[in-house]
Amino acid sequence: MATINYTIQRNDDDSLTFTWANLTPTDNDGQPLALSRFVEKTVHVYGNFGTGGTMQIQGSNEAPGAFANGVTLDGVNDAALSFTAAGIETVKESPHQIRPFGSAGTGYSLTVKLHVPRGNKGL
Repeated sequence: MATINYTIQRNDDDSLTFTWANLTPTDNDGQPLALSRFVEKTVHVYGNFGTGGTMQIQGSNEAPGAFANGVTLDGVNDAALSFTAAGIETVKESPHQIRPFGSAGTGYSLTVKLHVPRGNKGL
């Protein structure tokens, strides 16, 4: 299985969008992204969910380069960020690292976009 690297887009309003494209059952994990200094993050998941496709948004406070113990993050509505259909949610927690992870299903091909508004820095 290959890890899908993210791409970075700087938008006209100086916000950032990180994209993991073509996550599939054989390439189901996204490259972890260290983004803890940004408090506000919104995730958008879309594409072909195949049969039973599930995309989790995971976080970890492990050191960069390590992501063995990631856990599914929550949205601001306190529901797990585990998508079985297209959706967009604000991420509640602010772990050191964040990544998408395809946890179930067959025949899916999904894109995950993580948007960080400008001027959005924590402490």
